[in-house]
Parts: sequence; structure tokens; C-alpha cells
Amino acid sequence: MGDHAGGNASLNFSTTLGSDSSRGVRLARSDFPTSMSTVFTLNDLTSMSWYVNHSTAGDYPKIAIWVEWMEGNTLQREAIYFRPQNVAVTPGQWDRVEVNWNTSKFTTNGAKLVPSNAPNKTTRTFAEWQNTIGTYAIHKIQIQYNSPGKQYSSYVDYVEVNGTTFDFEAAVPQAPNAPEGLRATPGDGAVSLSFTPGKDHGNPISDYEYRLGGGDWQSAGKSTSPIVLSGLTNGTRYTASLRAVSAAGEGESASVDFTPKAPVKLTADAQADFYKWTFKAIPDVSAPGEAPITGIADALGGSASLNFTLAGQMGNKRVVKLRQQDFPPALQDLRYLRDLTSVSWRIHHSDPLTYPRFSVTLRAKPNINIGGNGETKLVPYKKYERLAFLRKNQKLTPGEWNTVKVDFTDGGSQFRHNGPLDAFSPINPGTHQKRPIAQWIDGYGDLEIAAITWAYGSKHNALTFASYIDYLEINGVTFDFEGAPLQPPGPPTDVVATAGDGQVSIAFTAAADNGTPLTRYEYQLEALDSANNWTAGDWTSAGGTNTTLTLTGLTNGTDYRVGLRAVSNAGVGEESAPVTFAPRKANQNGIDLVVEADTPRGFSLSGWTAEYVKDRNNVGVADGLGGAASIDASLTGQGGDRWGLFLKPAQYKEEVKAAEGGAYGGRKIDRLSDLTSLSFRTQHSDAVSYPRLGLQIARNTVAADGKTIAQLDVDMRDMPAISTGWNLVTIDFNTTRFRSSFLAEGEESESKPLSEWIKQYGDRRINLIRWQTGSSAGDTANTTYVDQIEVNGVTFDFEGLPPLPPAAPMN
Repeated sequence: MGDHAGGNASLNFSTTLGSDSSRGVRLARSDFPTSMSTVFTLNDLTSMSWYVNHSTAGDYPKIAIWVEWMEGNTLQREAIYFRPQNVAVTPGQWDRVEVNWNTSKFTTNGAKLVPSNAPNKTTRTFAEWQNTIGTYAIHKIQIQYNSPGKQYSSYVDYVEVNGTTFDFEAAVPQAPNAPEGLRATPGDGAVSLSFTPGKDHGNPISDYEYRLGGGDWQSAGKSTSPIVLSGLTNGTRYTASLRAVSAAGEGESASVDFTPKAPVKLTADAQADFYKWTFKAIPDVSAPGEAPITGIADALGGSASLNFTLAGQMGNKRVVKLRQQDFPPALQDLRYLRDLTSVSWRIHHSDPLTYPRFSVTLRAKPNINIGGNGETKLVPYKKYERLAFLRKNQKLTPGEWNTVKVDFTDGGSQFRHNGPLDAFSPINPGTHQKRPIAQWIDGYGDLEIAAITWAYGSKHNALTFASYIDYLEINGVTFDFEGAPLQPPGPPTDVVATAGDGQVSIAFTAAADNGTPLTRYEYQLEALDSANNWTAGDWTSAGGTNTTLTLTGLTNGTDYRVGLRAVSNAGVGEESAPVTFAPRKANQNGIDLVVEADTPRGFSLSGWTAEYVKDRNNVGVADGLGGAASIDASLTGQGGDRWGLFLKPAQYKEEVKAAEGGAYGGRKIDRLSDLTSLSFRTQHSDAVSYPRLGLQIARNTVAADGKTIAQLDVDMRDMPAISTGWNLVTIDFNTTRFRSSFLAEGEESESKPLSEWIKQYGDRRINLIRWQTGSSAGDTANTTYVDQIEVNGVTFDFEGLPPLPPAAPMN
């Protein structure tokens, strides 16, 4: 629209409720006009103002100054933004916004400028920013506006900097967007920059420009990816910035760090202890008909290779592995997934596709969220996750040496993921996400590498192929295998942890030594902190090769998990599956607690309880043990008749701690293994359909229905009939059968005691314990009372109205 001074146009910053939620206009320092030729640093700025016509008094387009500086050889950039809270404008008319050096506040868009305040942003007056970073060079000045999901009418004009005013009377051309997915593949004194072009906004990209650190921009002489820069110094850390050029000007830049280095070839033989690479074969190489570890001569002058030939035994497999802590000095800069830039290997295989493949094992993020309906409920997950190269990325020519190379570009080699999809989701084993390695690096780049492997085989198949691999290359470091690496021990198996008072006794089956005698076992103890994060201790020697050990000095009521591994002169073996336990005192005294409406003790009626049940007075008859009341769980046949009572583990633990005080002995119901006893008293109008006990537990994985919980319900077909009057119903966790439902892949709905269920499917976390009668389908009429609910020696006597469930969310 026309501006306040009679001009015919202005800049249109209006936004819609859709994707049109961000607009900005910028001026790079390299394009400052002659009148601003003396403006180089933040200290050179003396005045700034602009006019806005905005539909509200706040949230209008704001000015931002991007500064840049060098930290070592790394170019850093960050912006400080004017806060519209400084000055309100008159809605719907032109108003001038002026920066006051002493009062106007600017906020960073990150934490680089004030790392001591990380991860928080920092707000200061403009004068204060000049006092602290005034010597930093200006990269660009812009008017920026973000309004996700909001709709505004908004216009900008007469942008003034140091007395130079820009009156916009036509549409500002849109330079190209920054290159996307910029990646650096370092080489010998060189680097290859690969990327996907950003939007050109109707003006074709004619060139790309690059610069190293804070140097001058140079033409790359080409308009497509990749761009190769040479003449670099090996071992020096660089920051490369890249931007597109079109008729509209130079676009925004993207940056990436890298370190060129000369290729390194290491001979992995006995003299070099194979650089700590270890080999594993199932069946063992000593078994009849199995191939040795040493394979045929390679095609590059070596006399041997690694033999991955499989002879048709069910579950056969071969793996060569290098742990991150054993990386040689040439790979010491490879710590995180984002540091992985190059992988290749030589292979001689009898089939074009079913060949040994590369994978990288990562240390997993600590928690997943199993909460529903917006609730955050974090629980610990697995320790590791893995990304595996898909063989369909590249076919081989059978029976001759081939080179397989991972393509790290955005549309490059696909990898399959077998861990959590992100910090808050368990995996879906039915889909196992497949994405280019570049995309996994974008999302998982900050995860630490635990190990690198080449593996081949399947526990569900009997493979028969002739196969050899050699010249395993990682980030320019190539391992030429000339002999047979030793085989470290297998994992300890059948690990059982028996918790006691402040201690745990651990027993296990000895690990296979794979030809080299064991020297010791090691254990790693992890504790669950108050934020639901596992805190891992160091691997500690168990002092010998005994298959039992006792750990003391533990805290009752705290969840721990322990892993084991064997050690021999061949190296450190595989870790066992971790086992979770919680120490607790034995033979703890009983606790009696009264439950009323204002003291719920962790109990509440379920949200799906029939409305007429929630609305009535639910105080039941005397309990027969001296109490004046019980819970009235009766149903009257009105359709959709259901009654349910929940007990939350967290509140249960709080009540026990409050009752025991400093003598808390670790009694809790957070996990299935925490349950030691459970009973309740009930009256019911028939002998077999009395209230059924159920456990809502965390799913180990998500199934196709998307649910994150499973249920274990007492199998009422296996329960004894009750008689008239009050009856005691007792659950024996070693004999009472539970039937599972809402299962994930690999689980079966079968009736078995809880102890057997834990052994097969794991010690799951309990979300809640539930009692219920009735059905959402049809009419149910009964007379039912419940009282004296006992869980792990804590007896709850209901002497008033049972607590109601929380109200539904509003709006």
C-alpha cells in the first residue's frame, strides 16, 4: 500500500493463517550504499528507525542485526533482534519505530553470543550490546517478521540506518534461498561440497560463491552440486560458506565445518593387533564345515581378506566390529554421527545383493514418551540404536572384487533404523524407517558413535554364500586385513538379578570364550534419576570369572539396571542384555491407610466409569472388618454399564514414603517385578463375574494400531468362585494367570502367570493398577462392593466417597 509520505508503495509484510507466516527483507554489508560506507561493525551504528502500518499494537516487523566473528578457524554468526515490546504502535495507521540506544532491548536468536547463558537467549539494551560485542563485524541488517499460525495486515517502509533512508517503491527482488543439506566430504588437501539448491524465486541460479572462514567470496564457476575446493592444508579446521547467485543478487549462505586430511592406509595384522578390530562367527569357525577367518587374497596386492563365507547353518552370521574407544589416532575426530563423512569397502561375493553390509551403532537418547492426550510420561528405553546400510543401494558383480561406497548426499544411500525414531517415540518394528544417511545425520548427528560394524547373516535363515571383504574405509582411513583377528568372548546369558535390602545378587551363564580363555567379567550399573534418565557408571571388574556377584551400597526403592560382559586376551566381549531391579527390604511391616474423597491415596474412579455411577453417592455397605463403609461398585443395567477404579504407582510410592518416613524400605509398584502381594475384599451378586484386576503397562514397541500401552488382565476363567457375603480375593503372581491384550509385534495373547510373562516379554513399567466390572456393550446389572485393597502389604480401607477422576480438558 502507499506509504505515509505520499509514496505509491511499501513492503507488504501481511501474513495469512497458512504457511505464509514469515517475511523478511535484508541488506548485506557488502551491498551497503556509499552513504553507509563507514559502517562495518556494531559500534558504527548511530541511528535506526522504520515505519510500520500494522493491524495490532505489537508483534510488528522488527529490525535485526546479524554479526559475525571468528573463533579459531570457525566463522560464527548470530543476530540480535529488536523487541516489539519496546514500543507499541497505533493499529491500522503508519507509525514510526525508533531504536533508543539506552532503553530499546534486543534479544539474541541463539546462545552463541553469550554461551555462558546457554541454552537460553540473552536480552540487553542496544548500548549494552555495543559495549560487549561492538567490534564484531556486521553481516547484514534485516527487517524480519514471524507469525506462525497468525494473520496480520502489515506494511513496512522508510527503513533508516545512520541517516540513510530507504523508501521502497517497488517489489524487492528475491535472491535465491540458501543451499539445503550442505555437506562436506574432506579429501587430501581438498573438500567436496554437496547440496540441494534452494528456491530461486523465478530467477535461475547462475553461479555459486564460496568463502573459507571470514575470507572474501569467490566464484565457484558452476551452478550445480558438488563443488570441489582444492589447495587446502591437511589437518586444518575450516568453515566453508556457500551461497547461490542469480539476477536478483546473492542469496543467503549455508555453512559447514570440515578438516581435510591425506588418506591413511593401515595394515590390520597380528603385529598391529588388528587395530582392535574383533571378529565373531556363528557357528564358530572351528565347527565342522565352517570357513576360517582368513579369506582369499584381495585384488590390490594383499595376501588375505576377511572370510564371510556362510555354509548353510540356521542362524549363521559373521561380524567384524570396531568400538569407538578403540578407534586409531587417525580416526580420533570421529565421535558423533555428524562426523561420519566417508565409508566404503571392497567385497567379493557370490550374489549381487545379499552381501555383508556396513552399520553404525549409536548411544541412544535416554527417554521415550508413552503419555497420551498431550500428557508427558517419560520412561527409559534402550541403550543403543543402529543405522544399517541397505544393500539395494548398490548391486554387485558376483564372483569378483567390487567397491561399495556410501553416498552421503541428500538423495544418497538409504539406511534402515532399528532404534527409537526420536527422543520421544518407541520404534515401530513393522516399518523400521528407511531414509538417506544424510537425513539420519540431520536428525541424529549429535548422537555418539558406540561402534562400527560390517555384518552378514540372519538368525531366521540358513545362508550359503561365498563372501570376502577387505579395505574397510572410514573417513579416509582404510584397513587392509592381512590375517585373522581374534574372536572376543560372547555375551553372558540368562542374567538374573535378585534384589535385597540395599543390594542385589546377580547370577548368569558363562560367556563363550571363542577360543581365548576368559580373564574376568565386568559389570556396568546404571541408576534411574528423578528425571527418569539413566545415569551410567563405569565398567567395573567383577574380580574374576565367577558367574555370581553381589553389589551392595544401593538405595532401596531406586530402579537400577546392570549389564555384564566378559574379557579375554582377545578383547572385550559383547554386553549382555541389561536386567532391571530395585532393592527393597524383605518382610516389611504392613501399613494401613484410610481412603476418602479428600485423601485419595492415588486412587480414582476411571474416566470411562458410567456417568450415573460417578454422579451417585458411591459409599457402600460396612466392610465386615469393623469399617463403616466400602465402595459401591454396583451397576443398574442402564446400558454401557461400567465401573473402574485406578491406582497410580507414583502416588502409591508417595503414600508409602510418608507412612514410613526415614525408614522407607523401597516398597513401590513402578514395575511388574515390584509386585509381591495383592488382595482385595469384595461382595458380588454372582460367583464368577466379580471385579477383575488388570495392569496397564508400557508397551515395549508400538504396533500398527499406534498404541503405546498393553494390558494384563487376570484370567477370570482361572479364578475361584466366591460365595455370598464378603470374600477375600488373593492374587498369586507365580500362579494366577494373566491374559495380555493391545499387543505389539512379536507378542502373543496367552494366559500365563505374571512371573512367566516378565521372563518372556520383560519387566515393563506399570502405568496403573485397575479393578473393573461391566461392559461398554449391552446392559449389566449387579450388586458389588469392594474394600480392603492390599498391594505389597499396604492395605487401603475405603471409608467415604471414592475419589472422582480428573475433569475433562476444556476448549
